[in-house]
Amino acid sequence: MVERTGQLRGRKVMARLMWLAAGMLAMVVLALALLPPAGGGPQLALGQMRLAVPDPGGRERRLSQPALVGISALMMPRDYADAHAFRAKVAGYLEQARKAGLMPEGSIVVWPEHLGTWLVAVDAPGIVTRTPAMGLAMTALALARPRALWGVLARSHEKDRLAAALFRSRSQEMAAVYQDVFADLARRFGVTIVAGSIVLENPAVVEGRLRTRPGPLYNTSVVFHPDGRADPKLVRKVYPIPSEQPFTTAAD
Repeated sequence: MVERTGQLRGRKVMARLMWLAAGMLAMVVLALALLPPAGGGPQLALGQMRLAVPDPGGRERRLSQPALVGISALMMPRDYADAHAFRAKVAGYLEQARKAGLMPEGSIVVWPEHLGTWLVAVDAPGIVTRTPAMGLAMTALALARPRALWGVLARSHEKDRLAAALFRSRSQEMAAVYQDVFADLARRFGVTIVAGSIVLENPAVVEGRLRTRPGPLYNTSVVFHPDGRADPKLVRKVYPIPSEQPFTTAAD
């Protein structure tokens, strides 16, 4: 009797393992089937920040009045590994600009497009930020949270369904990191921040915080005031470029 009971338990365990393996295999097949063509997906080309503005006499100029400061940040995949890494990199640029005398309190700081988009990789498996292959990174993202991905896949009708579903499944976390980092840095440095754009699902500002709601994906930028408040007037991209069109919606 004991032996028979043990056999039944063993069969149940094997059955569960087989179902789990079948489910994982199905997710791999689904992810591979939905991968965009080679070269697809958003492409970023970020330059390096210039910290000094020489005056006609050849000396560095330290500004005494609020200025309009543009930062073209050189972001690496590891900068999106988690919220701490992203905050440290962005704060580092602001600190350098302030020390160089280029960003007095009250300045307006503008960040580049798609700076926040790759927050889709925050807290994802390490391979996502280590591999140079976009397809492998997207597959790893898909397998990291299969239930969340499956839950939004049914309402992701864009041409690139996998990319759309990935951004939808992670939009809330992306918005939270983006909000917390830029709101905190705006208060800390006493500046207005025009944060770099981020792809989110139907974003809106509710009671001073960035939120997401079911709906289309928009390439969106948010303005954060010196008190850390997010401006309710969001900037949504009206004319997505070809690499964005398969998974984002043009704003009206």
